[in-house]
Formats: sequence, C-alpha cells, structure tokens
Amino acid sequence: MSDLGIKFLALFFFITISLKLEAQVAVSGTVMDSFGKPLSSVSVTLKKNNGIVLAFGISNASGAYKMQSANASVKDTLSVEANSIGFAKQKIPLITATQVTNFTMQSTSVKLPDVTVSNNNLLRKEGDTLNYNVAAFSNKQDRTIGDVIKKLPGVEVAENGQISYGGKPINRFYIDGDDLLDGKYNIATKGIPNDMVSKVQVLENHQPINALKDQVKSESAAMNLVLKDKARMKVLGTGDLAIGTPDVYNGTANAMLFKKQVKFINYIKMNNAGVDNGNDIYNFFGGDNAQPVNILNAGTGNPDLLKKRYLFNNVGLINANDMINLKNEYQLRINAYYLWDRQYQTNQYSSVYYLPNDTIRYAEKQDARTIKNTFNTQFTLTANKKNYYLNNVTVIENTPSQILTGLQATSNNNIVQHLNGTTTTISNRFTIVKKYTDGHILQANSSFSNISNPATLQVEPGLYAAQFNNNIAYAGLIQQAAVPSFQTDNNVSFSKIWPRFQMHYKIGVDYQNQQLNTLLESTQLSGSKGSVADSFINRLNWTRLRSYVQAEYTYNKEPITITGTMPLTYQNTKYTGRLVSNQLNTPLFTPRVYIRYTTGKEDYFAVSYNYGDTYGGISQVYDGYVMRGYRDFFSNGTLLNETKSHLFNGGYYFKNTLKIFFFAVGGSYFTNTGNTLNDLRLSSLLQQSKLIPYENVSTGSNLYTSFSKYVFPLQTTIGARVSWQRSVGNQLQNGDLLQTQSDSYSYNANINTRFSSFFNMSYTGTFTTFGSKPIGGKLTTRPASPKVERWQHEVAANFTLSSNFFFKLSGDNYRYLIPGSQDNQYTFADAYFTYKLNKLKTDIELSMTNLAGIDTYSTASLSSNSIVESSYRIRPRMVMVKFYYRF
Repeated sequence: MSDLGIKFLALFFFITISLKLEAQVAVSGTVMDSFGKPLSSVSVTLKKNNGIVLAFGISNASGAYKMQSANASVKDTLSVEANSIGFAKQKIPLITATQVTNFTMQSTSVKLPDVTVSNNNLLRKEGDTLNYNVAAFSNKQDRTIGDVIKKLPGVEVAENGQISYGGKPINRFYIDGDDLLDGKYNIATKGIPNDMVSKVQVLENHQPINALKDQVKSESAAMNLVLKDKARMKVLGTGDLAIGTPDVYNGTANAMLFKKQVKFINYIKMNNAGVDNGNDIYNFFGGDNAQPVNILNAGTGNPDLLKKRYLFNNVGLINANDMINLKNEYQLRINAYYLWDRQYQTNQYSSVYYLPNDTIRYAEKQDARTIKNTFNTQFTLTANKKNYYLNNVTVIENTPSQILTGLQATSNNNIVQHLNGTTTTISNRFTIVKKYTDGHILQANSSFSNISNPATLQVEPGLYAAQFNNNIAYAGLIQQAAVPSFQTDNNVSFSKIWPRFQMHYKIGVDYQNQQLNTLLESTQLSGSKGSVADSFINRLNWTRLRSYVQAEYTYNKEPITITGTMPLTYQNTKYTGRLVSNQLNTPLFTPRVYIRYTTGKEDYFAVSYNYGDTYGGISQVYDGYVMRGYRDFFSNGTLLNETKSHLFNGGYYFKNTLKIFFFAVGGSYFTNTGNTLNDLRLSSLLQQSKLIPYENVSTGSNLYTSFSKYVFPLQTTIGARVSWQRSVGNQLQNGDLLQTQSDSYSYNANINTRFSSFFNMSYTGTFTTFGSKPIGGKLTTRPASPKVERWQHEVAANFTLSSNFFFKLSGDNYRYLIPGSQDNQYTFADAYFTYKLNKLKTDIELSMTNLAGIDTYSTASLSSNSIVESSYRIRPRMVMVKFYYRF
C-alpha cells in the first residue's frame, strides 16, 4: 500500500473515533381494545422498515407500556407495532424522539406466525424474526459472538465461517441494523466479544431493500446482532499478543465503534501460527467483482482437514471498515484492506489410472511457496428509504502473486515451476429503486467491470525434448497468458403490486469483450528464446452481446404462493482466433417455477423447476494448446459448448419455535445435455486434453434430511443430517469411452451440552462414503476398490476450575479406508489453560496443540478407473503463551 493510502486510512480511522454522536428514542403509551378497556400482555415493538427490531415492550395490567433504544433516530424510517392474539396487528409511524403512541386494537383472528412466543428466555419469535438470547447460549469460555452462533439451534456454521439457516446461506449480516461489512462477516463473528451482544436475530424471508419490502418476497434469511448499550457508548478495543515455540507468533489490535451515526471495525493482524487471516476478507455474498479467467496453475490442493493443522504461513492483514450515516437516510461506507500472505506446503501425490489396455502411474513430491499481496478498496453509497433505494458500489483491487514449486516427479527428478501474475480489477454497480403511491415500482441497474490478468509460467529444466525441441536438450519452457476482460450489464424493470398478485418486467443489454493471448516459448541452453510451435499460439478475440427481456408473475394467497419467471434472451457471440472464426445467434428461453404451500403455522412445502440453456465462454474455444502445468497441455478446439439443463428441487421445512425444533427433508434431480466431451490422452510423461463434439448427457440426484433440537432438561442442542448423492456421466480417456456412476452417502451428528456450571462439551461426527464405477461398455483393469470411507470426529470439553481459571481439552480424529488398502487414522489433541485478570481486562492463555506430534496426513480418493493418494506435511507440536486484552 502506498504511503498516501496508509495516511488516508489512518486519518479516516482517527476522525471516526473522535465523533461523539448520540441517538435516543423513547416511546410510551397505552393499548386499549375497541371498547376502551386496557389490554395487558400486548407485544409492542419498535422496528426499522427492513423488519429489524430495535426495542421491545409488554403492556401491563393498565395497558401501559414504554421502551427506548439508544441505537435509533427519528431520521430513520421507524414504526411502533402492537401484536396480540385475537386482535389485528397495528402499526403507527414514529415521528418524534419521545413519542406517546396509543393503540386501539380491533378484535380479529391473527395467524400464529405473527404472535410472539418464548421459551425459558432462550428463543423468542416475533413475526418473521427469531430472537436468540446470547447469554442463554453462552459459556464462560466463549470469547467472540462467533463462538455462540455455532451453538444456536437451526443455524449452521461451516469451517470457513459461512452461516446458513434452513439449509440456505444468509443473504445479509447486520450489526444493529446496519450492513457494515458487506458479506465479510467473519470480521464481526471473530472480533465482536459475545458479552457485547444482547440478541442474535434471524430475519426470515428477508428483503433487504425497504422499497421492496412486503412487495418482492425473498426465500433467504438474514442475521442481525443486537448490541448491548455498553457496546454503543465508546470505542471498544480488543487484541492479543502471543509468542511460542517453534518460533511462532500471533498479534492482533482491533478498534470498534457502534454508535448510531458512526460504526467501524478497524484492525491489524499478523501471525505465522497457521491462522488464515485471509478468511476475514472472504465475501460470502459474492461481492461485486467479476471473476477473472485464469488458465495457468502451479499450485497444489489442500487436505480435507482443519486448516490450522496444515497451514504454514506468514501473514498480515490491515482491515478498515468504516460507515457514516449521513443526512436524509444516506449512508457512506468504506471497506478497505491490504493483505500480505506467504504460504508454504509440502506434499506427495500419486495416482493410478486403470485403462482397458494400459495402466498409467504418476508420482511427485512438491515443495510450494505462494506469495500474494492484495490491496482492495470498496466505496459504497446507499439510501434505503421506505419508497426509494439507491446503491452505488465501486471496487478497486490489485493482486500481484507468485507461486514457486519445486518437484520431484515421475518424468524428472528436479522440476521447478514459477508462476507470476498480477490481477487488476475496477468495477462499479449502480442500482436505483423508486416506489410510487399507486403501488408500481421502477428499478434501474447498471454495472461494469474491467479486468487485466497477465501471467507467466516458467518450467525448468526443458522437458519433453523430443516433442518440443527436436530432441535437443534445452533450458526450459515459458508459457505466457493473458485474458483481459470488459463487461457491462444495464437494465430497467417495472413492477406492479396487488394484494394477491404481482408482476415484474425487465429489459436489458449485457455486453462482454475479451481477448485470450497465449504463447509458449522455449529457452535454449545459450539463453535464446523462441516460439515452440504455431500450435501453441492463441490470439483470440471474443465479444458477446445479450439482449434480454424477463417477465415474472407471483400469485400469493394463503396458503399458496406461485412464482413464474420467463426470461427470453437473444445472444450474439463472435470469436475469431488464429485458425477459427465463428458467429452464433441464439435465442434462449430459460423459465423457472417456484411453488410454496404453507401446511401449518411454522411449516411449508416448496418445489421449483428451472430450465437452463447456457453457452461456454472464451476459455472453451481456444484452438492452440496451453501448458497449464508442467505435464498438463490443454486445447478446447473451436466448438463452443452448449449445455441444456433441467433442475427439479423440493423440500418440506418445519420448525416449532416454542420447543426449539427444526426439521427439513428434501431432494433434487438434474439432467444436463452438452455438445462436447473432454478427450483426455494419458501417457507416462504427460497429459493432453481437448474438447470434441459429442452429445454428452449427465444426470444427478440427491436426498437429504436434517433436524436440530434444544433439549431443555439437559440444556443440550442436538442435530443430525443424512444425505445421499448420485451422478452419472461420461469420460473419454485414451480413446476409451466410459459411462460412470458415482454415489456418496454422508451422516452427520452434533451435540452441544452443558452438564453443569463448571463443565460443558461439544461433539461433531461425520461419516462419508464415496464410490464410483463404470456402467456398461468396457470394464477397466482396476482392482476391486468399490468405495472410500471417511470418519471425522471433533470434540471439545470445557472445565471451569474457578471463577477466573479455565481448562479446555479438544481434539479431532480422522480415518480413511479404501478396501484392500492401508487404513489411515490420525488423532490430534490440544489443551488450553486460561487465567482471567478481571481488573486488568486481560486473559492469559497457555496453549499446546498437536500434542501427539503427528507430522504427516494422508488422504485418498477414487473415480471409476483411478485411485489418487496424497500426503501432506502437518504443523508440528506448538506451545504458545497468549495475552488477550480489552480497553
């Protein structure tokens, strides 16, 4: 990052700290029935228009209530809402900061989903909002809100931190109603102390645009952290400093502010202890950056193991996330980070391909070093009003990267691969929505992205002299590649909303311009360079123009909702290369139907059907060969791939908030028909592949069921998930065509229990089995290896030895088994001792990880005619002393 950029971030950081802006809303009043009699036990809530609850109250015996929020302002669009069984819900806009709001409620029938229910102060439901009491699910050893979210019934958290509810990833993550992090919510879950959060809210069927709320339905949920008042009062500082052996360190400094007008989370992190700080900047909502086309690769894969076990790194991250609420409900947000990341990996790899007339084997040992420096800045301006929405997002990103790999391989004992490249992206997305009083809605969207990504792959020494250098020894190969891209999408839409019927129309144009330029050169022993052959040159120009119209209709009358989407696209694709020139004009019709049927107060069926008709991109039509790796040479030919698909989804979803029980069962089926097939040619030295014309039909299906339940007498959350998947497809290797069938089964169980005030534990266990076999046609010579079996167990036990002394013992066990092969089993164990210095707001932690001293980890996988085994170096036994602090 430049000095100017650092100074800018520092200036912005300290300016936001100095702001002392206060907000306070107090509401009181009475609740009466239509005869003027007081109503008690009426739920009264203060809400933002996006459904987020800011304050909650209950009317007393005289019908009086009062509530206040230090995180609200009359500048927002707020309302006060009263709910009670047997009476129609009533909503009154909030106009003044100390408003007296009296309700006169009319007797009627009210659907139970809109009624507030509670259960021992653990979970409360208010309309479409679930409120989890953080204190009720927290343990004394929990440090951040992410530790608590993992234990919430009905909520799933993946290893990388992605949060799902009802089997679907959340679509927004709010902090006191504000979207500060734009999908990078690991920053909050790993950084905000759990004792600063009052409630975790799940907002079901969440529509993030206020102008579309109650107009355009959503199938996804959002999450909101409701902070305690003490978290909103001043700057909150947290951090840690750790040193240990063998030569490891970890350091974090974090400053946070959560006032109504200003919010920020700004920090710096550094470590070489296997903590992946890059996870903090992963955007789970996809972000606004178009993805570059990368056709070169010199990296290696990772084991299916907790990352802290195998990641050798030296990483630092400076991260700034600053938001200011401006006048007239406008909001300005800056999210910027600079990541410098060094990762090191050592692994061994072997694969065996069993062909009808041959057996091909590969083996290699790799030592890889990856270096990445990423600077990313995102500016977001938003106005999210009741009848008006504006959002503009500008992103600038630059990432120079290097991968240096040393190999000992079947074809050569000493190979060096060096991949250098820089990816630069500039993008902008603009959206505006206007809702009119007569019920119709106008929306416009405009976006563009520009990407450059030149890269060079060097392989030394010179390989395959007979094929590339007239059987003369030479120094090496240099593969150059670049796929610069520009794309813009612009559309307008019109919506008309009635109580039971909605219609939406959209018209737009999408334009894409790309080039694909590659050149393979040989370096002679004298140092001179020259092109290997014309067949290794690509100069491809590509344009694609899509004009589209879309009609969407929704019928909604309880208990049924039906949505039909009918997009019609006219697509013009042109590409011209060294040997090819082609143009396709194709009309595309890709309808979708979604049906939801409510069967009870908290359960429903949902089914959907999608038809797809997609064409490949520029990376599928280059006709010259590209060296993607030292033994991987690939060409696509000139035929553009087209895939027609049918996808069916269905499921039943049930929950009982009062009993804290969640259940789901569902499945899907797809069939894809393509016009190309990958022709893979294997030899003991290298691999070559090319797409050829072929009517390629593949199918797949899956079934699953899951449940999550809180057992009140045992203070225990239990959950389980069972799933099955099957896919059938084609593969062509060395001229032999095989149809293959793959089946996998997965069984997962988890439990989190509190045995007493001084002992709690958690367990997660997964058993998976995967098998693949040829069906029909020729059989291979592969020995009987019908499936791979894998067990994974993770357990943690927490002990409270005194009011300020804690002990944690955790471990994970893995077992791999291929029938007829060696049984691989590994058990990792860790221990943590924590002593709290409460007066100094400091914790001292002694950690000992990988107590068994395991140094390698092996995995196995198979296909219908191949077995692949890999072995990875594991982080050694580590001892660290860490100081956690707060101010």
